[in-house]
Amino acid sequence: MKKWNLIHSSDFHLGYDPDGIWNNRILTSISFDILRCFLKDVVQYHPDFIIVTGDVCSCEDESLEKEIRKIFDTINIPFYLLGGNHDLKTHQSRSRVLKYFDKHFPTSRFTYSFTYKNLHFCMLEVSWVWDDLTVHAIRDPSQIKNMKETHSGIQWVLAEEHAEWLKEELKTCRDKPVVVSIHCPLFPIPDRCKYDGYRDSGILTNAEEVLDILYQHPKTCVVLSGHMHMNYIVQNKNVVQITTSALCEYPIEFRRIIVSPEYMEVETLGLSDKSFAEKSLIHGREMVRGAPEDRHFTIPLV
Repeated sequence: MKKWNLIHSSDFHLGYDPDGIWNNRILTSISFDILRCFLKDVVQYHPDFIIVTGDVCSCEDESLEKEIRKIFDTINIPFYLLGGNHDLKTHQSRSRVLKYFDKHFPTSRFTYSFTYKNLHFCMLEVSWVWDDLTVHAIRDPSQIKNMKETHSGIQWVLAEEHAEWLKEELKTCRDKPVVVSIHCPLFPIPDRCKYDGYRDSGILTNAEEVLDILYQHPKTCVVLSGHMHMNYIVQNKNVVQITTSALCEYPIEFRRIIVSPEYMEVETLGLSDKSFAEKSLIHGREMVRGAPEDRHFTIPLV
């Protein structure tokens, strides 16, 4: 098998206005310009496909989702999308995402799988914990907050039905390395990426339960996630988590993952238009780029 490659990006936050601040300035007012630059740039790598780990759209304007779909269609590269907390916050937003991006969700569900060459991919939906501790597909109406300001008190989990789905899915591919994509990370931010006053979006509340499932898999499990708006890579046992920064916030980067039968090589790449990152950066917060080991990493697959 020849080497092949995929692109991992996350947290476009298209259509969310005005700009705000998380770890750096969130450039949502020019997020469509950033997206067009990203798509122009990734074509040169000839990826087999692009995985976007959630928070594609952060708006209630249906016309913007139509525009996003048209932009995606300008390049002849398949997309595999994932729902993030902004995409899945209401029944209306869930329905619109499936309506306008239906071809990027092969089973018309937010949890689905596919096999490509030597890897099996599991795409997982996150669920919300309500104030009464019950688990739901959408946000608790009593928790209506501006998620650009804070995630305090909000919890996301892998619901029991999706955890059972993952267990059964892994039984079907015990001979293959697995790539699990989920919006919220399973491992927290390492100290090397923290600065005074850093913002933590929060890992999956039941991350340990999900990790216990992955630790049982006999092959390598790679976890792709976003949500944190920073780059970091963490490995424990057979699980390697690749958390990728938001496309609309410094460092405004994406991952290229080169796959061979023996390994996966992770590269971190910026956009050709460097002005986006310059506009977003708040000096003193450069550590969200990640340390060298968060930016280039090789994962054995055998």
